[in-house]
Amino acid sequence: MQKYRVAVLGCRGRGTAAGRAYHQHPRTEVVALCDLVPERLATLGDELGVAARYDDLDRMIEAEAPDIVAIPTGTEFHYPLAMRVLEHGVHIDIEKPICTTLAEADAVLAKAAEQGVQVAVHHQGRSGGALQAVKAAVDEGRIGDLRFIQGSGKGYYGGYGLMNIATHSLNAMLGVAGPVRSVQAVALTDGRPITPEDVVPSPSGMGYIAGEHVTAALAFEGGFSGVLLQHRFPVMDSTAYMIEIYGTEGRLYWKSDAPWFLSTPHFAPGQAEWQPLAPIVPEHYDPAGPASVEDYQFADEYVRALDEGRAHECSGDAGRHVLEILMGISSRARAAGVWICRKRNAITRSCAGARNTVWACPVRCRAPIRNGSPRKTAVWAGVRASRRAFPNHPPRPYPANPPTPIIRSILPPRIAAISSSSRNGQ
Repeated sequence: MQKYRVAVLGCRGRGTAAGRAYHQHPRTEVVALCDLVPERLATLGDELGVAARYDDLDRMIEAEAPDIVAIPTGTEFHYPLAMRVLEHGVHIDIEKPICTTLAEADAVLAKAAEQGVQVAVHHQGRSGGALQAVKAAVDEGRIGDLRFIQGSGKGYYGGYGLMNIATHSLNAMLGVAGPVRSVQAVALTDGRPITPEDVVPSPSGMGYIAGEHVTAALAFEGGFSGVLLQHRFPVMDSTAYMIEIYGTEGRLYWKSDAPWFLSTPHFAPGQAEWQPLAPIVPEHYDPAGPASVEDYQFADEYVRALDEGRAHECSGDAGRHVLEILMGISSRARAAGVWICRKRNAITRSCAGARNTVWACPVRCRAPIRNGSPRKTAVWAGVRASRRAFPNHPPRPYPANPPTPIIRSILPPRIAAISSSSRNGQ
């Protein structure tokens, strides 16, 4: 059987994890490494026994002819590096999230389709044994029909958590529950709805972020709902990172290293106990090897996908849908200021971007409403936002050009696409 040749572009932590996984898998061989820092090249090259070491990705690909190039770099570099690698017509394994904007993600997927190659986004949790066990339990009907799913982050700053750990949570949710149809969201900073002044550059080059506490409601195409929590904790806590799946007859609990099953749909202390499930892991995985089981299973899924001529479970399209949901959350949070008319107890929605404008209440009392103008939120990003029409205040169109580049990454695609041909200002 074919042994796939792999090159790793970037030798820091995630590059080391990917390199170890492809090195340990019996059907892949790490043939080359590339990094601009000689010490990193030497460290990983010596560990894996890889002699071909480069500081130029084009020379590496031309000389070593890999089948797959792993791109475990900072998010801000995903787009330019992926486009360069795809020019050579090779499959890519790109670290999550796929890109910082939908325009970039679409360009990457279009280039891959043009070249006839695969894009896999490195959401190793979805390929891991714990989630495979959860999916098997759902497919076997152990919890009855799905009715609700929720996920929580590690306590990062909410907006940063969305672009970081929430990409894993969402991809895992998609693996269990299928595509998301629509989103609603609330993002708070200092206990108030976010404003444009709260938008800041993300650490690790993950675009622009906003919101200390982000709560999103998801409607899945399968006809059930979910909630995603990205709330800032005083101290980051990895134990909070989880997904729980509610069925009509039971529940499932996922952590990256352990799945659990509850035989009743409603948990109460002293009743049914959570039971551990055995993760589903390939027989050829050796836990004594250097690779983590999740990264190893991600590599194994890529091998099987290429053998079978199908997309990776964590395909570029799935990664793009994750980013689409994240952009939808940002859009809905940005437009979801809610005010109460004390005279009529009428709920009105306000646009945080127009917070210095005073408008009248859209119900009969005509009382002024501070901090925004009620309006409908447009359909955008392919994720249909719920609409509430106020007859006295028809929706205003988005401006032809964003007022400042800093908020461009959370505007609708028709705005963001203005600069889709250039990285400037995004």
